[in-house]
Amino acid sequence: MKDLISVIVPVYNVEKYIGKCVESIERQTYDNLEIILVDDGSTDTSGLICEELARKDKRIRVFHQDNKGLSEARNKGLEKAKGEYIGFVDADDVIYSKMYEKLYETLIISEADFSVTGIVKYYGKKKKEFEPVKKFEVVDEHGFWSSMLKEKGVIYNVACTKLYRRSLLDNVRFLPGRIHEDEFFLNDIMPRVDKIAKVSGVYYVYRIREDSITNIEKTSTEIMCALMALWDRYLYLKHKKYLDIQSYTLMHMIYIIRFDEEKLDKNIDYKVLKKRVFLEYRNKENRSKDLTIRLKTYLLVNHFKLYSKVKKWRSY
Repeated sequence: MKDLISVIVPVYNVEKYIGKCVESIERQTYDNLEIILVDDGSTDTSGLICEELARKDKRIRVFHQDNKGLSEARNKGLEKAKGEYIGFVDADDVIYSKMYEKLYETLIISEADFSVTGIVKYYGKKKKEFEPVKKFEVVDEHGFWSSMLKEKGVIYNVACTKLYRRSLLDNVRFLPGRIHEDEFFLNDIMPRVDKIAKVSGVYYVYRIREDSITNIEKTSTEIMCALMALWDRYLYLKHKKYLDIQSYTLMHMIYIIRFDEEKLDKNIDYKVLKKRVFLEYRNKENRSKDLTIRLKTYLLVNHFKLYSKVKKWRSY
């Protein structure tokens, strides 16, 4: 018998989207799935829709809880999951029919800890943007971080583009109350990883809604959470002596500080973190051997107005 895959879907006020999301999971060519719907205290009819979907498909299990946020909903799903392999899908997204077949086969053949694939972003009904995994590869931890550096985009950071061995997630949970929970989660699992399988192409459809949090002006809390996740990652990469990825992560933090500082609350946590980031930059041992990263970081620190003008000019 095929191994069981548990697909965890956190649900909150998505009555317009949850039906299509679940339908796309039900249509998977890899059919030994359980679909775990965690209703996170929805105030619309999402919870009722979940119950109706479960009545029609025995593979669906529904759990209800008071509103605690995305992290707690995913954690509830992990607690209830019975599968040997774990996947996540957001309730307003859909997936292509072969996604879990491809992720599973590649993971098994390569004996990887998790597999990852690409996404297509939909902005409303018309505009779309592809972020594919460019080629099949089996990489080690350094290779995974390098892929993130070279290919950029969100595919390597987010939880939903991956299939995980259950054993990899033992005693690992999403941080409650944190925005950018996927980045913190990735930081927690990577020290346990030996191999990652990259599945070429695009299999996840990431829908960016007008009322989605991803389409709202960033708040100080969100920006600070992003910086904290990157700082945690930076310290780990420094410990591993992955200088190329470490210096890129440092540049990313400086970029956020420079471009988003006006939106940030200038509290003690931010001031301390900012000071640490710039102290790391001034340490020559942390300088990248990549001249492009070195130049960009230098301009961000010392000639921000020039960097902004060049960035704006290149975007035209």
